[in-house]
Amino acid sequence: MNIVFITRCFRPTNLEAIKSRLKEVFHHTSHTYRHFILVDMTRAESPAPFADFCDPNTTVVFSNEKPQADEYNTKAIDEVLAAYYTPRETFVYILDDDNTISKDFLRVCDYCEHNAGADALVFQIASRPELGQKFIRPGEAIGKIDWANFLTRLDVMKWLKIFTGTDSQTADGQFFNRMLEKGLCILYTNEELCFYNALPKP
Repeated sequence: MNIVFITRCFRPTNLEAIKSRLKEVFHHTSHTYRHFILVDMTRAESPAPFADFCDPNTTVVFSNEKPQADEYNTKAIDEVLAAYYTPRETFVYILDDDNTISKDFLRVCDYCEHNAGADALVFQIASRPELGQKFIRPGEAIGKIDWANFLTRLDVMKWLKIFTGTDSQTADGQFFNRMLEKGLCILYTNEELCFYNALPKP
């Protein structure tokens, strides 16, 4: 399975730690990943500090403008994903720059591969047990789910899109509501596979 990770940032503070964890998790596995570091240049001081983070698995993308309602730079995520194509089964995970994945994160691949029709997988995040609980009702996801809680099929993210022109602070809940309203297949597990706010504030 292939996983696309999107990390939004405007400072490079935690990027080395995030990249190191990705390499550690995917070491000696048949699963593959791509990491897009999405730099908000409306807040970053300079592109220079990000130049050294590119490698065969990692692409740095500079976002130079964003709509007024898009404080959290979600339209740029849509643009990155629209330009990305792979014929393999691919899921997307929004890995923000103060979070980190568990060393057991690739358990997500077991769930997705054994449930081939799944469109998304929801798991638990350490220290936030109130988020990502089973059976969120359509229209009620805002405040009950976080990007850190779930990964989604690439084709679903391209179809539904993240930015809708409204407040991007609640984009995760808005997006999850759209999946629920479309009746998509969403799996749930009680496993904790992400650590929330585990890295220093950038």
